[in-house]
Amino acid sequence: MRKKPNNGSVDVEKLKIPLHDLKNISDPDRYSYYLLGHMFNELMCLQKLIYFTMPRHGDIRDIRRGPEMAQAVFLFRIALSKISEARKELGENKALKSTFKNLILPKWPEGVKRQADLNAALDAATWLSKLRNKVGFHFPNFNQLEPYVQPTDEWTDDYIYMSSESGNVFYDAANVVVLHWMFSLYGSEKVADAIEPMVIEMIHLIKLMTSYLEDAVGVLISESILADHNARVPGGAVIAPKFSDVQVPFWTHLPRRGDSD
Repeated sequence: MRKKPNNGSVDVEKLKIPLHDLKNISDPDRYSYYLLGHMFNELMCLQKLIYFTMPRHGDIRDIRRGPEMAQAVFLFRIALSKISEARKELGENKALKSTFKNLILPKWPEGVKRQADLNAALDAATWLSKLRNKVGFHFPNFNQLEPYVQPTDEWTDDYIYMSSESGNVFYDAANVVVLHWMFSLYGSEKVADAIEPMVIEMIHLIKLMTSYLEDAVGVLISESILADHNARVPGGAVIAPKFSDVQVPFWTHLPRRGDSD
C-alpha cells in the first residue's frame, strides 16, 4: 500500500514593491537588488535539493545508496561553484560593491562582521576555487584524473547499474573515480578521511552564503527601496509536504498502461 503523504498547508504572503519605489533608486542599485535576489534564489533551490537527495533511509545497498549519493554530491558541486561565483561578484562587481558601501552596510549594524565571517570561512576552504574550476562547472581533463584512473592493488571490479525502465542507468565506477578526485581536494592523506569533514564544511558554506544574501537584500529593500513597510498582502495557501518527508529518488519506473496512480 502506498504511504499517504504527510502534507500540510503553507500560507504565502506577497510583498508588493511599487514601481514608483523602484524608480527612486539608481540603475546600478536596482541591478544589485535583482542580482542579489537571483543569487539567493539559486542557492536556496540547491540547498533544498541537496537535502531532498541525501539518503535518509535504512537501505544501504550499493545499488540504492550509490546513485542517490551521486545526485546529492553533484548538487553540492554546483552549489559550491555558485558560492565561488557569488564571492567573486561580491568582491569585484562595481555595482554590488557600491550598493553595499552606500545602501546596505550603513543600515546593517551586523553587516561588516557578517561579511568578515563569510570571507574568513571562504578563505579557509582552500579547495573551493579548485572545485569550481576543475569539476564544478567543467569536466576534468586527462591530467587531472590521470592518477585516479590507473588501477592499483586496492582497485576492485567496475559496476554499471541498469534497468529496463527508461533512464535507469548509473555508471558507478565513473562516479567513484570523480568522488575520489573531488574529495582529494580537501587535502587529507586518505580520501575516506576527507568525506565527512568536507561535506560538513560544504553545508556550512552554503548556509552561510544563503543567509548573508537574504539578510543583505532584506536590508536593501526595507531601508532603501520600499516606502510602505505594511505592503504585505495574503497570497493564498499552498499544499506542501513536510520538509523532512521529501526525498528525490534515483530509480523510477514508468507506469504501464492501465496501472492506477
